[in-house]
Amino acid sequence: MTKNVLQMLEEATRLFPEKTAFSDDKGAVSYKDATAYAKAIGTYIAAKGQRGKAVAVVMEKSKEAVVGFMGVVYSGNFYVPIDTKMPDDRIRKIFDVVEPCAVLTDEANYERMKWSGEKVILYADAVETGKDEEILTAIRRKAIDVDPVYALFTSGSTGIPKGVICCHRSVIDYADWLA
Repeated sequence: MTKNVLQMLEEATRLFPEKTAFSDDKGAVSYKDATAYAKAIGTYIAAKGQRGKAVAVVMEKSKEAVVGFMGVVYSGNFYVPIDTKMPDDRIRKIFDVVEPCAVLTDEANYERMKWSGEKVILYADAVETGKDEEILTAIRRKAIDVDPVYALFTSGSTGIPKGVICCHRSVIDYADWLA
């Protein structure tokens, strides 16, 4: 029984390693590479010793952002996608709510996110680290299907962003229903 969304990624990687997993207007990434990059990101974040926490992903919509999401999940945390077009004040309000243990970003947004301190992780640095299967396996052993995968924030009619958390089981059930 599938209890973690990463099992779906890994099964697709096993079946179709060279097929395109994610693409954008700048290119594509295969399942094999997407999984390897995500595991490297997961290892990098896991080395910080946090589990079950929010990790903000501040990147343009891209294949790298999706790989980053999966990397956060490999680390045993959940991702919070942040629209790069949001004003800094709104991002700070979201950060006040989720208290991210890390901020994964790219070169284009790195300077902008420096205010969040040592939590900032540059995507390019994270994918260059080696993956540690032992750490990732230990994290996965502790995972359950109701662990959060992501949190999305609405505009909030009061001006205060409101988040909704989605767990692995919900994503898996939805994917099964679509299939």
